[in-house]
Amino acid sequence: MTARPGTRRTTRGMTLLEVMVAMALLAVLGVMASKGLAQVIRARDVVYDEQARWRGIAMAWARVGEDVTTTVDGLPMEVPQTRWQGQGATAHWAVWGAAGSVLPVQYTLRGGSLVRTLGADLSRARDAAPGTGQAEAQGLETPLLGGVRAMTVSFLDGQGEWHDRWPLEGTPYARPHALRMVLALEDGRDVTRIYALP
Repeated sequence: MTARPGTRRTTRGMTLLEVMVAMALLAVLGVMASKGLAQVIRARDVVYDEQARWRGIAMAWARVGEDVTTTVDGLPMEVPQTRWQGQGATAHWAVWGAAGSVLPVQYTLRGGSLVRTLGADLSRARDAAPGTGQAEAQGLETPLLGGVRAMTVSFLDGQGEWHDRWPLEGTPYARPHALRMVLALEDGRDVTRIYALP
């Protein structure tokens, strides 16, 4: 369509005020979107941290469970370190290692961490430490779980009663029927695991 001669064609753009209002609206929307995105990222990080924490707890429990199932207690070895012992925040027993070795293992709380200590092979004679005439104790310490405020162990006897110390005083040694570990975490939660002895 062609304009008639003598008429002016006018084109109208946005005024400065309209441009400023549009920019202000875009700025408000941008701030709202960034706050929402920041909240989503924070929530995601909390979920990831919680998943990592529970994964660490599960791995620590699995390690204890493996050591419980490979206990050597009950075998005809006259070595006190093969017997179940424990009280407070320490549990000690012996496990099968590679090639038929018998290794003392200990779980304890040290520096806010659950620590597993694996000792030297009990089925082989150890070399005497220089100048002492006694076998040198060796241990491999592995921190399993950090952020632990307290730890308690207890043992189940044949009558179904729990004891916070093993072996029982004044009675002949007997193997416990189960081990219970309670970890008080620094975030205020307590986690408990009970292991039935094979």
